[in-house]
Formats: sequence, C-alpha cells, structure tokens
Amino acid sequence: AAAIEDGRLPRFSGGDPVAVQDPCHLRHAQRITREPRVVVEASGHPVVELDPDGLCCGAAGVYSVLRPDTAAELGRAKAEIVRSKRVAVVASANPGCEMQLRAQLGSEYRVLHPVELYARALASDGPPA
Repeated sequence: AAAIEDGRLPRFSGGDPVAVQDPCHLRHAQRITREPRVVVEASGHPVVELDPDGLCCGAAGVYSVLRPDTAAELGRAKAEIVRSKRVAVVASANPGCEMQLRAQLGSEYRVLHPVELYARALASDGPPA
C-alpha cells in the first residue's frame, strides 16, 4: 500500500465496485483495514463495505474443521451480507476466508485477494471491463 500511496506504483480507475471482506486476524488482531482497501481502490475498483463490525466468515483457521456447523452458519451469514451489496466480486486478504466465501457464495461470485485485483490491473493497464 505504501508504494501505491507514495506514487511508486500506479493507480487505475474505471472498474466495477468490489466488496472488501476483512479477515479477522487482520481487522481484530492486527488492526489492519486500510491497506487492503488502498490496493483495491488503486486497482480501479470502488470499495463496497460489507459490515461495520467485521463479522467472521467462519473460516477462522481450523475453526471450520473443529466446529463445521457453526463455521457454516457464520459463512452463510457473511454470504447474505455480500449478496445484499449487489456486487460480483469480493476481495479478501486471507486464503481461508477466500475458500469459505467461495463455498458459500457459489460460482456467480468471484473471490480474489486484493493483490490479485491489482496484478490484473497492472497486466492489462487497468481493471477488466
């Protein structure tokens, strides 16, 4: 994010809105929320906020293995929040969250890491149409 903010990396525009899902370890433990949004916005996509309290998606490391029913319930709740925002793409900076969101949202949604969005913009000189 620092290389974007200080101008060493370019910013793009013109992409569709992207919902940003905050992984619990980033939002609640490390207090990192701004950087993923900077990367998504720099890739040319307006950020859509999902939920102000940062509801867990249910992946939570091995939680989904230890408590699959509760994890699935949390995943369904997060998926409903995503659906309510009417976006086709969700960015999450955690592989476990990405897998959980893919499983709960189905194939009509794309779930990508913020850096994937930025890499695609760099490769094509802007966000995909």
